[in-house]
Amino acid sequence: MDTKLTLKLDKEIIDLAKEYVKEQGTSLSKFIEDYLRRRVQPKSYDIYEELSPEVKEIALSFKGGKKADENIDYKKSKAEYLLKKYGK
Repeated sequence: MDTKLTLKLDKEIIDLAKEYVKEQGTSLSKFIEDYLRRRVQPKSYDIYEELSPEVKEIALSFKGGKKADENIDYKKSKAEYLLKKYGK
């Protein structure tokens, strides 16, 4: 359930934030909600949940300083993902 929240912030920060989220293709409300969700529910919010398993593996390998799995054919995985997504 969405609820309205009123905040008092420095106008310059608000203007900079609005520019930033516009470049990111999102809204200020969504940006703040996502930030707060990660801060207050760090274990239950997985920023990688929407990624394919292969892309998630690569992203997590950078996060943890580990090498990506060399046995995965990433080009093939990408092609399979796109085929499944767009059906062509």
